Amino acid sequence: MTSAPTLPSDLLDTLAQQLLQARKDKQWLTSSTLPGLTEADAYAIQQRVSARLWEQQGQRTGAWKSGTGSIDVTPTVAPIWPARVFPTGATLSMADYQLIGAEAEIAYRLGSDLPLRDSDYSEEELRAAIDAAHVVIETIDSRLQDWQSPAPFWGLADNAVNGAFVIGTEVSDWQALNLPAQAVEVWINDELKISKTGSHALGDPWLLMPWTLNHLIRRQQGLRKGDIITTGSWMGSLQVKAGDSVRVNFPGIGEATMQISA
Repeated sequence: MTSAPTLPSDLLDTLAQQLLQARKDKQWLTSSTLPGLTEADAYAIQQRVSARLWEQQGQRTGAWKSGTGSIDVTPTVAPIWPARVFPTGATLSMADYQLIGAEAEIAYRLGSDLPLRDSDYSEEELRAAIDAAHVVIETIDSRLQDWQSPAPFWGLADNAVNGAFVIGTEVSDWQALNLPAQAVEVWINDELKISKTGSHALGDPWLLMPWTLNHLIRRQQGLRKGDIITTGSWMGSLQVKAGDSVRVNFPGIGEATMQISA
């Protein structure tokens, strides 16, 4: 369970507003010059950003990103702005972002509601609630000039530097996938840039999901059918620019594509 924030509420409000203003103005913040955060502070800032950026306009968060670098490290989670969730083949405008980094990922989609309850859901219950996996492209964007090595928890506060989310091929028989041995390719402008096998940080991205889903159920007062959670990059982040086309391919599973316009 996430502990309470340590920073006062008015300072958390101010820091969230700085991130929102940096997003609006396409200006950079430097995390090393900002107040230090705990993990709980970062999640509190996330909530304030989402409340002001989309929840006050009646948009409900239905997509999240989760990730960790090791099975021994507690994952982190961040909401994805509903206006930045796209189907495969979408065109993203470079003008809407400060940078765009493309990541190849596998996401899981809920086929039934998971209401809040007193006890955590078991892994078996959570598996039963998932109705599909998807190939996705997560794009990275940041309001932090030092986003590649930010001060502790500032990357998490900045919505884990999420830019957008492009949803590709759906796989209903997802439990039959042998993801620890899965290959992945990333193509930029029809040129193969990355080809790897079994390269997810945890081997099997499902290992993130029991913690992540129970965390989100508590945080969101339950999850709904159709909610989708992506599970971290298989190949790091590949920066792209206006004019580029991107294709992420998981051979034998499917792909997701996007274009970047000026």
